[in-house]
Amino acid sequence: MQIDQNVASNANFIRSYGEGHIIVVSPLAEPVHDETQSRPRNHDVHTIEENVIISRSGLHRNDLPPTPDSLDQSHISRLQQLQPELVILGTGKDIRFPDQRITMELWKSGIGIEVMNTSAACRTFNYLIADGRNVVAAIFMI
Repeated sequence: MQIDQNVASNANFIRSYGEGHIIVVSPLAEPVHDETQSRPRNHDVHTIEENVIISRSGLHRNDLPPTPDSLDQSHISRLQQLQPELVILGTGKDIRFPDQRITMELWKSGIGIEVMNTSAACRTFNYLIADGRNVVAAIFMI
């Protein structure tokens, strides 16, 4: 599904999502001149097929386990290092809540967590990024 939304040009945003993949647009620090285009390119487009953590300025691949049920303290520590105010956990087609001890670790460090299916997580991430919020999406492709 294509997501049409105005998002800050200095932040990652999710352009679209489908079964088993998402497409993320990332800003470039410096525009790149491409001879095939009449104007400089100021973003990169990434097709991501693996579980991923997306922040305003980063794509963090290989930082999530195969399923939300497998989240452990090391994964939560990685999310805490990014210092978001909120983690959006996209758990695939269905909502799958992680172990309560995992979510409590985030709450104890002052970070909120919202669990939803991946399509809702993609839309919510874009909305909050556009609003200037410090949010991280942990997206599972299952």
